[in-house]
Amino acid sequence: MARIAPTAVVIAAVALGCIGVVAGPMRPSRESPGPGVHKGVFNPDGTPVRQPVPIGQTIEHVIFYNPPTSGSSGPISITDTLSPNQTYVPGSIVAPPGWTWTNPPYGSGNTTTYSHPGYGPGTSFIVNVPVSGASASSSVGGDGFAPIPIGNNIMATYHHAMAGWAKIMCWDAATFASCPGVWPRSLGNDIGTPSENNHVIAGTRIYYPASSTVGGNSQAGIGCWETQTEAPCAVPFLGFGAMLGANVSGSALDQRIGGVVGNKAVNPTRLYLEADGTVYCWDLGTAAPCGGWTSPALATGGSSYHGLLLEDAAAPTRLFVLHGGSSGGSVSCLDLSSGALCAPNWFNKPLSGSFTALTPYLNTTGTATTDVCAVGFSAGVSCVDTASGNVSSPRPAAFTSLFGSLSFWSSLRIPGTKRVLYAGWQTPRCWDFSLVAPCTAADFTTGWNPLTYYDYAYRPDPASPKSCLFGLGHMGMPFRFTAKGGFGANGCAAHFETDFDFDAVAAQYFCGKKPGTLTWRSIAILGRPAELTGGTLRLLDMNGLTVQTIPVTGANAYALNIPASGATRTVTLQFDPVYSSTPANGYQLEIGFDADVLPQICYQATVDRCGPVTNTADMRGRLLGSRVPHDQTSLRGPVCRGTY
Repeated sequence: MARIAPTAVVIAAVALGCIGVVAGPMRPSRESPGPGVHKGVFNPDGTPVRQPVPIGQTIEHVIFYNPPTSGSSGPISITDTLSPNQTYVPGSIVAPPGWTWTNPPYGSGNTTTYSHPGYGPGTSFIVNVPVSGASASSSVGGDGFAPIPIGNNIMATYHHAMAGWAKIMCWDAATFASCPGVWPRSLGNDIGTPSENNHVIAGTRIYYPASSTVGGNSQAGIGCWETQTEAPCAVPFLGFGAMLGANVSGSALDQRIGGVVGNKAVNPTRLYLEADGTVYCWDLGTAAPCGGWTSPALATGGSSYHGLLLEDAAAPTRLFVLHGGSSGGSVSCLDLSSGALCAPNWFNKPLSGSFTALTPYLNTTGTATTDVCAVGFSAGVSCVDTASGNVSSPRPAAFTSLFGSLSFWSSLRIPGTKRVLYAGWQTPRCWDFSLVAPCTAADFTTGWNPLTYYDYAYRPDPASPKSCLFGLGHMGMPFRFTAKGGFGANGCAAHFETDFDFDAVAAQYFCGKKPGTLTWRSIAILGRPAELTGGTLRLLDMNGLTVQTIPVTGANAYALNIPASGATRTVTLQFDPVYSSTPANGYQLEIGFDADVLPQICYQATVDRCGPVTNTADMRGRLLGSRVPHDQTSLRGPVCRGTY
């Protein structure tokens, strides 16, 4: 979406042609008196509309809203009415955190109401402080494979689900309660999913491996779920034309389809999927198969599951594929840019058994993948050297014995460490590549979670990726545990750390005009648990130097006055809480700031026909117990003159 230039909209005159969209006076700076709302409209290139707008052109509407200057507000709503001559562009709304809106947007009466539970002085953003815990509201069954943290929720697609009952589940990431509404929800009547349904998150969408049953035959592809509407995407299935046969779904897909992976570091619009010996590439940017991509024909058959593994590197260039073989499974390596083999002999390498997933074997510095290893159902481990493509035996032998005859489903490199955690269904395991040995009890106690969740997969908790991990397993219950592997008294946030910076704030709150100056103003503890008895809040600049230290007392709000400039343009917040006992639920920290422009809500619309244009935005709510003055802004355009 194009973003506006920092200029005001002016009245546009029209002689012959279509509409010229007109704005009333726009007051987008902090001089604007009191809480209120103001509106502007812009061309796709970010310039204000100054000329007649041709039919079919897309224009961007920007709603500027003014927070209170002091105190706190109750619920606020902005009702925005779009001219009947324009049609809202689906999915184009960009709004700061905390805002919700009616769905579908600009449906009945071409009107949408944006709502906020209340904002305080200036503006703020909120980060979750997670603690250990598991979902008590979930039931056995449904067993989603990998937890999908997105927004304030955890999602999970049911694995090896047949067409007709393939579903997606949603939990609140802080409390593990089911999301509002009826859950689980259907992924689509003709959608099936394999066991290892790894996923890619792109914006507000989740992409996952799937099959679509049409006319009695199953087609391989990528399913799509839109979290903004909590429903299948408008195009719910990206098919590749690969037919799997008649009615192939559920667990039968496990040996036909590999998980979806993406390469955000190098090419963030590409998605990869393996099906029946072919690796497919889809480009989200062009909504078409990737240009220049050609996959070799890989071995099929055998009894291994199928799966994909990106090279463990800052900028991956290789994709490892677990696929079929004459007896068990095989591994091949492809170039991520073209689909070509990594080397002539890096092709259909037979494994000594049938396996469920691939995992990296790292060097001692954690900077390179020396082997790619397969783990699975009571099959131990089988590895291939990444340089030569030769089947290898990793050293030391303790790595092989770590797996023994246990069953493993997936692995995760714990962020910021050289440790890899293996989801062992009944007995998780951990290996420290810096020690070239199993993780120590001080770092991670292996076998820490026997028979509680039947672990399938882990993911970092975005709220605290250095401290917390999410897990999910056969029991269908998400759970959170510390990156050190336990459920201690201080939960996941024994040391909580997150960065916030000028550019991130600008991206979240100012979709139109960007701020020139910003000041960090406050830290508040929201939903403070009774078990939080003390601790320390510490702010560091981008050089790691302490800017301010705040002891946590009984107060829930602490003042700041730190300009976001120079070394404090980026600030690291460290929080070391002290609990009397483990809190039952997570809570939040709210970081408040002031800026020299108003926060904004943006969306796009297409001009459909000539005619009068009237666009209004009306803000209502409560401020310190009193009603916000009725504040309405309008954009008007003259009637079209002339014909087309």
